[in-house]
Amino acid sequence: MKNLKFRAATPEDVETIIPLMYSAGPDAYDYTFKTKENCPMEFLKMSFPRHHGIFSYKHHYVAEYDGKVVGGGCILKSNHITSNTLSTLWHVFLHYGVIKGINITKKLQQASEICPAPEKNEQIIANVGIAPDYQKKGIGKQLMYYLFEQSNLSHPIMLDVATTNSVAEALYAKIGFEVISETHSSYKNNYGHIDSLRRMKLNPQALLKGSLN
Repeated sequence: MKNLKFRAATPEDVETIIPLMYSAGPDAYDYTFKTKENCPMEFLKMSFPRHHGIFSYKHHYVAEYDGKVVGGGCILKSNHITSNTLSTLWHVFLHYGVIKGINITKKLQQASEICPAPEKNEQIIANVGIAPDYQKKGIGKQLMYYLFEQSNLSHPIMLDVATTNSVAEALYAKIGFEVISETHSSYKNNYGHIDSLRRMKLNPQALLKGSLN
């Protein structure tokens, strides 16, 4: 696609990229962040424009077609994960208040059991979403390779895929990812659930040998 471009996200992308982020895992977002009075996208829209936090624009990149944002994804690196996690917790209490914030924090802890933060020298690709009208056009794969280019190719690249999503797992396997672990989840509530996940790992050396070309 000739008019397809990739770039770092900016705070101004908030209205277009948040629905794409949410589409990457709606059930998990609903389980963790939804309440009777709040929807997850409200929290994400509050958190995204800020300079720090797991959902900050600083970690995200977008795909544009004819100037329109049609895809997005992020890279979370281990070197700033503690400070970004603390910032996210602050955002939770800022948005939800103390009582609801405590409950949301508990669910974030549960989510981290199923989807652990990157360990030392690791990096995780997450929140990859493509607008419905632009799916099955190869944009997702090109976005993944762009994310690889923005990563540290001397360190392993990880991602998580639902055990029920065999199509995505097969796509990632073609790129070079291998399953290294599986975590069962039984977390669910009236709003959503956290899927059981397989963590996949890509050896960056495969990319350095020419896979990015």
